[in-house]
Amino acid sequence: MDVHDTAKRLRAIGDELSDRFYERADVVRTLIVTLLAGQHSLVLGPPGTAKSEMARELTGRVEGAAYWEILLSKFTAPTRMFGPIDVAALARGEYRQVYDGRATTAHIAFIDEIFKCSTAALNETLGYLNERIYHPESGGEPIRCPLIGAITASNELPGGEDTAAIYDRLLVRIEVGYLADKSNFTALVRSAVSRPAAPERTTVELAALQHAVAEEVPAVAYPTRSWTRCARCGPPCGARNSSPPTAAGGRRWGCCRRPRTSTAVRRSARPICRC
Repeated sequence: MDVHDTAKRLRAIGDELSDRFYERADVVRTLIVTLLAGQHSLVLGPPGTAKSEMARELTGRVEGAAYWEILLSKFTAPTRMFGPIDVAALARGEYRQVYDGRATTAHIAFIDEIFKCSTAALNETLGYLNERIYHPESGGEPIRCPLIGAITASNELPGGEDTAAIYDRLLVRIEVGYLADKSNFTALVRSAVSRPAAPERTTVELAALQHAVAEEVPAVAYPTRSWTRCARCGPPCGARNSSPPTAAGGRRWGCCRRPRTSTAVRRSARPICRC
């Protein structure tokens, strides 16, 4: 597969979304880089800052991908996320779930209000994000999920130890706010009452994205001096800072290379030549 074509398409998607969403160019670029890295992201900000719309527009640009989204609450059952019970099978005395259209079959996921995850669904959500597996309600072998990456959103930071575990799985965290530039605010209001021309819509094939994530990103050379710098500041940071917003455990440090190498692939620049 032509990785340069994939990178060109991802850059075009980023440009198109940046034109559509005012003051969100850095956010869009970061979401694309994180998805290309095969990692999960968190968009943190108040209501009405286009978190959900940005995620849907970006994930909709991957042709052939199974997309799944959910708005979590403290009462969300695991079966609503990963597959409801098959009622017809239950009538025959068989206990099984229907996985189609749920998290278990999704290539890309959008999870809104991620920190409102119910206690019942917490463990399965952690396994889904970290190992890409789901343990069926009926037992048996874990199901391997084809998830490339999840975009999550929240209006608030996690408030307890349970949700802190989810927070740790979200490698890249982005904060968004309301529009700061008055001209952008005016343009946004005008666009809400006008009929703009149909925007350009570049897409990327699922197979091309999967190839880039699985083959091209890991193949990018990474400078030895960068590993040395990580070794200097890595473990002490996790030891000193025990609060969830600042702590960085070994899992996070182990994943930190991929966003940098995925940035190089997106730019069609291999290997990374500077830190």
